[in-house]
Amino acid sequence: MNIGLERNTGFDVIKIIPWGAHIAQLFSTKTEFFGLSVPFIKTGLQSNELCIWIYSGNTSVDEIKGYFLESGLDIDPYLEKGQLKLIS
Repeated sequence: MNIGLERNTGFDVIKIIPWGAHIAQLFSTKTEFFGLSVPFIKTGLQSNELCIWIYSGNTSVDEIKGYFLESGLDIDPYLEKGQLKLIS
């Protein structure tokens, strides 16, 4: 881990973590999952980080895009330039 390098997580409760730290998330509903994942990925994208989202068969790219649009972020430009990868 690089001491002194920090990043914003997008989570109000966690806020800043050292670069290289990992976060696991526990959730009980799909809505809760998206409520945790979207701010985290959104913050990474806005910080010019590479973000990879591996999704399961119970969701779709269109659903993921919809949650980001609700948060005020169009992810199409990030997908087009390869900064965001959505993998089934």
